[in-house]
Amino acid sequence: MKKATAPITIQRAFGAHTNTRNLATEPGVVKNVAAMELKQHPLSAAWPPMPDDEFQLLVDSIDDLGVLNPITIADGMVLDGWNRYRAAMQLGTPCPQVDFDESLDIKQFVDAQNGSRRNITKSQRAAVVVAMHGYVRHGKAKEVPGTSLKTVRVLAAEAGVGDKTIKDAIETDKAGLIRGAR
Repeated sequence: MKKATAPITIQRAFGAHTNTRNLATEPGVVKNVAAMELKQHPLSAAWPPMPDDEFQLLVDSIDDLGVLNPITIADGMVLDGWNRYRAAMQLGTPCPQVDFDESLDIKQFVDAQNGSRRNITKSQRAAVVVAMHGYVRHGKAKEVPGTSLKTVRVLAAEAGVGDKTIKDAIETDKAGLIRGAR
């Protein structure tokens, strides 16, 4: 049974209270995504896709309850909530969104949103760390390719894996076999 979902245009995404003004044009405000085609942000795409059976459970939940947590948009793409967005679009259900808080580090945000709630292997985690390490955001002068001095050992520590696993992930990335984050 599909429940009606009211447009969410007045809730602050990161505030402790609900404001009764129409805040749809202010940053950090929840808005509904119309049935439009958004692309997955490369940092989001660095994470392994949700298995089909889990995605179907998400679709069923959104069909029953609507989208309970807004997706996050950065650079005009879905930074967080890709599966919620896909499920909502499949169902034709409104999908609330918030704009990414530019005061945050974008890579740390994506890792924090995905790292602890994903059941992924150590090799997959290594591939995510390598893919995200290589990401350079457009228009961000401080992030210039080749300026990062992270070693294999530092990347391995970030991923919680051994040096060999990171080296394998780097080779896989060089071969173009890791999706996202480019």
